[in-house]
Amino acid sequence: MAEFALQYCALVGPCCQTVGAQANEATCRGQVESNYAGRFDGRAGDTCLADLRAATAHSNFCAEDLADTPSCAILEVRGSKQPGEECNTDAACAPSTEGHVACAFSSDSRKQVCEIQLVGALGATPCVGYMEGRRRELNDDIKPARAYLCDRAQGLRCDGASKTCVALSNVGGTCVRDGDCENSASCNAGRCVARAAVGSHCDRVTNAIKCDLDAYCNPDTSKCAPLLSVGEPCSNGISCGAGRCISGKCQQGGSYLTLGFLCGH
Repeated sequence: MAEFALQYCALVGPCCQTVGAQANEATCRGQVESNYAGRFDGRAGDTCLADLRAATAHSNFCAEDLADTPSCAILEVRGSKQPGEECNTDAACAPSTEGHVACAFSSDSRKQVCEIQLVGALGATPCVGYMEGRRRELNDDIKPARAYLCDRAQGLRCDGASKTCVALSNVGGTCVRDGDCENSASCNAGRCVARAAVGSHCDRVTNAIKCDLDAYCNPDTSKCAPLLSVGEPCSNGISCGAGRCISGKCQQGGSYLTLGFLCGH
């Protein structure tokens, strides 16, 4: 455990500046060791470190990879619960060679069950949501023991009625949420509508008109403006592409809370 904490904190340290903090190895190691005391899985830790080292070359490492690396999500010794059995945490579920295993809540049964979540291709069923990079968004309904997440990178969404991976909806197509629509559109009143370009009118109150993904709705002008880059002056988080406005400047988001915790900020 101590060696894992040492190496993990060495990787975290350079990211502390993104939340306006200085790296503090003692604080970081203390937080990591206390969090996993008595239940750390050494093999899972080795995999996590290897994946993090490989990701340090990415420009968005501090903002995304550090918080969202799947192999670092569960570092506890895994339980023995099988797919379909009740659980209370992801760690309670036994790992599977098929893919990611999660403890998923079903609003239908009001229970949490272990579920194998696989990447779904066109036509895969049953699907329970979609994935976009490392981000996963699940439907709050029945959770089968083995299910698919439709990959937006492949132009797919999960159709709620048929529980099947289908093509993303174009402008005018049906939707339940923004993730059902192609990137140039958002979901409004059950239909995909075109997003507004920079300089166009937008509506932050009703969200009936949303801006392109590289823009935000300026609350002062009700017009779409380009997202600000890290280091640019800001007054609120919605204007920052990285997601955080801290001390009047846009800073990296994503892993802010994790970094604040580990860096003693």
